[in-house]
Order: sequence, then C-alpha cells, then structure tokens
Amino acid sequence: MFLDIEERKAFFVRCSNDSTLESQLSPLFELFSARYGDGLAFSALVERLKSDPLDVAETTISLFGHHQNREMAVKAAELVRDRVKTAEEAVGFAHSAVSGMLYVYEMDLLFSGALDDALPHPGIDAWQTLLLEWSTAIPMSEVQQMSVLTNGGCK
Repeated sequence: MFLDIEERKAFFVRCSNDSTLESQLSPLFELFSARYGDGLAFSALVERLKSDPLDVAETTISLFGHHQNREMAVKAAELVRDRVKTAEEAVGFAHSAVSGMLYVYEMDLLFSGALDDALPHPGIDAWQTLLLEWSTAIPMSEVQQMSVLTNGGCK
C-alpha cells in the first residue's frame, strides 16, 4: 500500500499510538514498526514479553535480526525465561529464537515473511543457554527436546 518506506514507517507509528483503535491492535502495529527498524517500538515490545499475547511475544523474538543489540537480547531471554512454563511454549520460542538470532525476518504479512541469512546475533549465546536450560528443566518429549535444541543452534 505504501511504496515509500518512510511513509510505511510513519503509518505504523501513527497506528500504534492511535488511542481510538482497539487496544489489541497496538502491539501488531508495533511489530510492523519494529520490523522496519523502529527501536522504540521494539524496546516496548521487549519490555512486555511477559504479558503480551504469545504470538506477539514470539514474533518479537523473531525480529531481533533487525535489532542487533546484545543487551536487549539478553534482557529478552531473561524475561522469556520467567514466562515459559510448558514444552509447547519452549518450542515456540525456540523457533522464534532461531529466526531472530540467525536471520533477518522480513515480516511482510502478520506473522509470516521471508528469512534472509544474517550473521549470528550478538546475543545468541544468551538464547542458546536458555534453550539448553529448557531442554532439561521443562518436561517434554524427545521430539520437543530435539526441536528446542536444534532451533537454538545448540549441538
């Protein structure tokens, strides 16, 4: 709809700050803002990792390829560590971690888009450690455990 990237960014910022829209839409617009490099939107999403809906939180982690900030990646891992209680949640975040730590996720549609190769994220070690912890601390099947470990780049 917006061919000019700056117009697109401005649209997402306006929508995420528009109090007349339903409150559950704001995080979705913030995801798109973060996808296009808005550090403030991304920081807000990271701060809410413990409380945002699961799909928003997982997508936030997937967008780390756009935000090469080690401290923020470490903080995100700490926040998610406290949130994840089940094997299904661990697997979901593991999938998101591989997207965010090893690729640039070009989210073109809500919750879908291409993955472009990238150098490993500076915070990948925090996520590898977390995924190793989950693989032994959370009861899960062997398939789930393998998924968590391989998605985290752990060998």
